[in-house]
Amino acid sequence: MLLRWSVDCSPDHRLKEEQYRLWLSDPLALYGVENAKLAPGYQAPGSPRKR
Repeated sequence: MLLRWSVDCSPDHRLKEEQYRLWLSDPLALYGVENAKLAPGYQAPGSPRKR
């Protein structure tokens, strides 16, 4: 649903495209998710930041 609704799941809300009008207020809610490919911008805590 996060991908379908275009929710920015990045910890610093860096996805600036017009389609991402919603953002996940607590990205740690996805912690431990086995497959985060459907969550745009998601990064596991402690992983290197992508630009």
